[in-house]
Amino acid sequence: MAQHAALGCGTQVYCQSFMVIIALDIGTVRVGCASADDSVRIPFPVAVWPRAKYQAEREILKLVEDRGAKLLVVGMPLGPQGERTAICDSVESFVRRLAKKIGRAHV
Repeated sequence: MAQHAALGCGTQVYCQSFMVIIALDIGTVRVGCASADDSVRIPFPVAVWPRAKYQAEREILKLVEDRGAKLLVVGMPLGPQGERTAICDSVESFVRRLAKKIGRAHV
């Protein structure tokens, strides 16, 4: 379900559709989530979920469906020099599982 904003001038009304974006910060214990649409520049916090027992994955999938999200943005935990860190493989694995369940994501 897309979100819409009506922009009117006199009797003419234009409908502009906004793309919903969900941003994820994936840690070893928890996943932080924020959401925005492409009409704003600042995402707003949604929730923090535990990774245990796939709870975060279930909640993210529900959020994607409920908000009709078209884009997931995932932060990679790179080191100070831009190098991969120990958790990068875990984050990539989490994202691949989400992509398979969503079916339309590109990793």
